[in-house]
Amino acid sequence: MTALSPLSIKPTLATAPVLEHIKQDLKLEMEHRLTQKEEIKALNGHNEQLLQEKLFQEKEKLAAEYLEKQKQLLAEKEAYLAEQQTQRQVKETRLSDQKEKLTTQIQAIETEKTKKTSQQKQLEIPSMAFGSVELEKYFGKVDPAPPLPANIEQILNSPCHYWQDKKVRETHLLFYVPRRVNG
Repeated sequence: MTALSPLSIKPTLATAPVLEHIKQDLKLEMEHRLTQKEEIKALNGHNEQLLQEKLFQEKEKLAAEYLEKQKQLLAEKEAYLAEQQTQRQVKETRLSDQKEKLTTQIQAIETEKTKKTSQQKQLEIPSMAFGSVELEKYFGKVDPAPPLPANIEQILNSPCHYWQDKKVRETHLLFYVPRRVNG
């Protein structure tokens, strides 16, 4: 079959029904294509709408997950802060107990120090005693004198065995006798 140019076709009465038929087919084809185009457009619009809905749903889902994660993190933060507060209170209690214990120990030490100071005042060598200091002054180096007994004041203030109306401190001399002199 040879191709005919549109100018070479001359309508005749016999070709009129064929042309009408072709025209009708072209019209149907065009309507069909327009329908398909509209369907595609509608599908594209529907797909766009579905895509928008899906994106909206994903956005809502992510927002819900974000809020849930935020709540979880806030709960963890509160639990952590509560734990820190509890630990701080335990530590403060422990430190307070230690401080109280140390204060008690310091008071006991101060009391003991006061007692010892008072005992030392009592145990000071009486003026009527002749101790290591006096011996060194006259005889040279001597061994240090041992401490006086804790009840020396009681002994010195007790009644004398020889003179009942006098005290030991009035009738006796407290004298240190070293093991070595100048040696």
